[in-house]
Amino acid sequence: MTASGILVIFCLSFVGGIFFASFYDLSVAFLLPLAIFAILLVSVFWKYKKIAVFGLSVLFLLAGIARCQSFENQAAAERKGVFDVFIVSDPDIRETSQRVLVKGDDFSGKALIVLPKYPEYEYGDEIEIRGNLEKPDILEDFNYPGYLAKDGIFLVSYQPETKLISKGNGNGFSSAIFKVKSGVREVMSGNLPQSHAALLSAMVLGDRTQLPESLAQKLNLSGVRHMTSISGMHISILTAVLMSFLLGLGIWKKQAFWVTVIFISFFILFTGFQAPAVRSGIMGICFLMSQYLGRQNSSLRTILFSGALMLFLNPLVLVFDVGFQLSFLALLGILLLSPVFEKWLARIPNKFQIRTILAMSLGAQIFTLPILIFNFGQFSLVAPFANILIVPALSYIMVLGFIFSVAGLVFPPLGFLFSLPCLLILQYLISVAGFFADLPFSALFFNISWHWLVIYYVFLSGAVFFLAKKLKNNPI
Repeated sequence: MTASGILVIFCLSFVGGIFFASFYDLSVAFLLPLAIFAILLVSVFWKYKKIAVFGLSVLFLLAGIARCQSFENQAAAERKGVFDVFIVSDPDIRETSQRVLVKGDDFSGKALIVLPKYPEYEYGDEIEIRGNLEKPDILEDFNYPGYLAKDGIFLVSYQPETKLISKGNGNGFSSAIFKVKSGVREVMSGNLPQSHAALLSAMVLGDRTQLPESLAQKLNLSGVRHMTSISGMHISILTAVLMSFLLGLGIWKKQAFWVTVIFISFFILFTGFQAPAVRSGIMGICFLMSQYLGRQNSSLRTILFSGALMLFLNPLVLVFDVGFQLSFLALLGILLLSPVFEKWLARIPNKFQIRTILAMSLGAQIFTLPILIFNFGQFSLVAPFANILIVPALSYIMVLGFIFSVAGLVFPPLGFLFSLPCLLILQYLISVAGFFADLPFSALFFNISWHWLVIYYVFLSGAVFFLAKKLKNNPI
């Protein structure tokens, strides 16, 4: 048992503790005997490596449970009255309303305030609100308090009276980023049809608020809704294409690596440092490291460690952040299964990295399938075919969309020029999604419990290790 293998075991134990604490409220009376038992194992049988590792694994499991439960207990108390608060992010503008996140001295964490669309507020505004700050209600089939708590939001208020006190109180850097995002939205909406602009905004800025419901439903039925979010899979495919393109131009591997890292960093910056984009970017850079170093094993351990570290900082994202789940699992699927699919698809030419992208897509889909069913209650029968046609185009539209956005901000006529290839690719994506969504029986609708997730991933882990042994490629 190597030191790196032991680190993987400890990371998985910690994550396992967070997972079980997310579903069960485990008391001290249950946890304390386990902790004493684990400490005894470690102290008495320290010379026996496997027993000591088992005892330490139990301690890491308990640490995950404790971290999750302590994080969940941060909820703020309800308040009623008049509060001076500051808007701490770009307001989410809807058709008839706006949602703003605020912080104040009278409560801990953040509060979500739902207001009429007008007057519009901005990041950095200081406003007075008069009303109730309440704990969010648990909905019938959705843990809304947990979903908000993962972002540090513990209180909500609906339609309170508001009054602007002052403007320009935000961080200058953040204000500039939000202004750039607003300008990019205007560039997209000014050069593309509404549905195309909304889709590109979701893919480049991580903003899905303007996506038409009809288009969102077609993406769901065809099994390609994932393309509207910035995920680890998209970033990983993007890094693979960029690295191959730069190397094809004759750029040295080291320089190509740093150019790609800088591009990904700017891409994350473009989203306004949204937490899902940052986590996806970190995982994507871990994947990029595996390409740069050519060592899949080291990269896998790095991803597991970085995932455990992210969960230590915010354990609630494991259960309540679908983006984190999809990013993490998609990246594992790419690292563990794409080499297998590369060999199985050897007859497909790799021009424009088609075979590589298909292999990465299939690996990611196998690892994320049950999560999609669990969260969205449907299984797209046409998803494999739709994804084969759509995924290879994602990296190109993300790069072109980024270039189009920057060009449109700097020199509008140049932005219009770059909008034309974006329009063609976006139309292709929408047409493919619509074609498969309109097929009879394109999707089955059913729900599964988290127990089925555990069973699926246990069997999948066994299959991965079997394939790794067969191919003489130990993933850990």
